[in-house]
Amino acid sequence: MLNLWSACNTPKLTSPEDSSAEMKNASTIQRTVLLGLCLLLVPIGIANNNLLLLGVGVLLSILLFNSTRDGFSVPSVQQNALVLYGLAGFFLLLTIALKLWNIENTVIPWVWIASIVLFMAAVWQADGRPSLEETLAKKRKPSALIRILQLTPVIWVGWALRLTNLETVPTLHGDEGEMGVFALNVLSGNAPPMTAVGWLHHPALFHYLQAPFVGIFGRTGFAIRYPSVIIGILCIPFIYYIGKRSFGPIAGWMAAWLLAVSHLHIHWSRIGLNNIYSVLAILVCFYCILRAKPNKIMAYAYTGIAIGLAQYLYFGSRLIPVIFGVVVLLLLFRKLASLEQILAMIVGAIIALAPLATFYILEPNTFSSRTDRVAIFSDVNVQQALNDPTASLPADLFPLISVQLQRNLGYFIQHGDRSAFYAHEIPGIDLLTAALFWLGLGLALAKIKRLPEQVLLLWFALGIALGGMLTNDAPNSPRLLIVFPVAYLLGGYVVQHVGSFFNGYSRPVRLGSLIGLAFMIGVLNTTVYYKELPTQPLRSWQGDAMAREVKTAAADAQVFVLGAPNIYAGYGTFLFLRGPDPQDLNTPDQLSLIEEGDFMAIAVPAQFQLLADLQAEYPDGTLETKLDHVGNPMYKVYRATR
Repeated sequence: MLNLWSACNTPKLTSPEDSSAEMKNASTIQRTVLLGLCLLLVPIGIANNNLLLLGVGVLLSILLFNSTRDGFSVPSVQQNALVLYGLAGFFLLLTIALKLWNIENTVIPWVWIASIVLFMAAVWQADGRPSLEETLAKKRKPSALIRILQLTPVIWVGWALRLTNLETVPTLHGDEGEMGVFALNVLSGNAPPMTAVGWLHHPALFHYLQAPFVGIFGRTGFAIRYPSVIIGILCIPFIYYIGKRSFGPIAGWMAAWLLAVSHLHIHWSRIGLNNIYSVLAILVCFYCILRAKPNKIMAYAYTGIAIGLAQYLYFGSRLIPVIFGVVVLLLLFRKLASLEQILAMIVGAIIALAPLATFYILEPNTFSSRTDRVAIFSDVNVQQALNDPTASLPADLFPLISVQLQRNLGYFIQHGDRSAFYAHEIPGIDLLTAALFWLGLGLALAKIKRLPEQVLLLWFALGIALGGMLTNDAPNSPRLLIVFPVAYLLGGYVVQHVGSFFNGYSRPVRLGSLIGLAFMIGVLNTTVYYKELPTQPLRSWQGDAMAREVKTAAADAQVFVLGAPNIYAGYGTFLFLRGPDPQDLNTPDQLSLIEEGDFMAIAVPAQFQLLADLQAEYPDGTLETKLDHVGNPMYKVYRATR
């Protein structure tokens, strides 16, 4: 079994020839980085008539052209790294200053990106990494190719499960529509800066990631969902690597398979929201730190950058620095990390987070508003959780802890989701995966002295406590999503461990058993998602169907939404799929809003009487009644001409 981190204290002797080659390689990297930044900043400065960017580009060009054929006149790799550290610090301070002074927000992202790139290049040089030519010339082990081939079917299955009927399954949620509207704003130049916040104080970077797809595929559900598909697929190789390095190749493959076919992960990989991004972020963080080597800082620095960048995604990413803070303490306690490595992680996180953190300092309410609403500590949330209008804290603290713990752990058994995004009757994992997870939990506790088990148990405990027990409407899949990789990893771990009991059997028998188990789990999850979920009463059904109906109206037709008390013309799905032209019509006195020409009126059951009044006023039209999956009226559509 491989540990998460291995220690090696053997010093490496360096010959003068090696030192010279190392210096030359460092100089080449430094010149390449500076040239790339010059080619990035100077054209942008010219195109935007921006003297600041041009000045920075000229400054970097001075450093670039002051180099000799063999590099700068700096005599060592460490000093070369110091130059890049200095440049990274300069760009970081410039980013913060521009943010504080609110000067040309379009410039800030480029300066911020430059600081991250320079810092990454600096730690690369400080670690004395091999050149690109040496990396390409290095012979790959045949086993690496075999593992890639083993993982390829998993990726293809995961891709197919996430792409099938992406436009319509699941039904488009209003929040997806709101995100889509902000992506349209990015394309039109009316969005907030990517280092600020957007809809409901979500970090705005997500809207910039969605915008190119909306620009290519148009105002469709596919356009805002396809980025999530890509992110969901990218989770597969990262969890494979984590499982393989922690417990073995079978554990890695099984963890990747459990994630690829998980109905919950499939669902969140098909929704145009930012929740799934946090799952990839925490997997990338663990991947980076697993690449760490003794006395080297690069992996820790890159982990810090990943932690910082994760804060630009879903709010659940705020759990990541807490989880890694505890992991770092554990590493220090076990003497597997140095203070220098931890400092590199902290600096990387600060550089990546700087512009958003500065924004939060200037606008503190944007940081805490969402947390304040979902925190369990308010009287309203306590009473709702305990179903007792007289409940309050601290008197009912222990009953609250008990209820919250049972509900959140129950989501890994038989309890359904209580959020507005998934079915209330479907648990987070299927029966077979649940069995593997709970057995894996016992296995991890039995071997708790090992570092991988300790890390996974901490990840699970902190995720359940902070993302589940301390929030309302538990269990809530968007907030617990970041914890589910632990279930897949522990499931893979127990398969690897139990499989070792049967080493006496032939390889075909063992392989057939593994494939059979994987197949059954795949069938269970596919059945849940594509057979059971469509029969569940999701809240987004009605809004999605009405928005797609409204989209079919002629461009010059008037569109009226009779949707009170739950659906209005400003509903996100209407705004994204159709545009801003639908109008609310919810009272008889508003019938005068109808002007001469064609019009469409779409009504929910609560407004059927008002629609009947409208039909009586303009009788020469056509009426359609649309039913839900069990045959109940979902809405009515009336098309007529005044």
